[in-house]
Amino acid sequence: MVPYGGGFVGFKRQKRGEVVSTSQSILLWAKHNGCLDEPKRYYLSDLDSSDDSRIFVTDYSGNLRYCGVMLYTVEGGGHTLPGSNVPDMPRLLGTKNNDIDGAATIWDFLKQHSR
Repeated sequence: MVPYGGGFVGFKRQKRGEVVSTSQSILLWAKHNGCLDEPKRYYLSDLDSSDDSRIFVTDYSGNLRYCGVMLYTVEGGGHTLPGSNVPDMPRLLGTKNNDIDGAATIWDFLKQHSR
């Protein structure tokens, strides 16, 4: 697992390196792409309140098409892609968020930023 807040990566006491936090990574990409404005921050609609999770968006794109830096944070969700067909296994993977189709969201983003 990659720690969201940064730190050491490993499995069963095996250290495999250290990573920066998600917020540091997003800020790095925002600066790299010239996104100088403060990001928009907002929650998406909670379409499935029974999954006890929400999606929080940090969007650096503003009016700049080339900027393209967005972070979707699943709050209260487990270790599955939101809206995926992965069977629900909450004891093993945690709760699956069903507010978005994660694969479609990623594809829509990539289509907008193709060369």
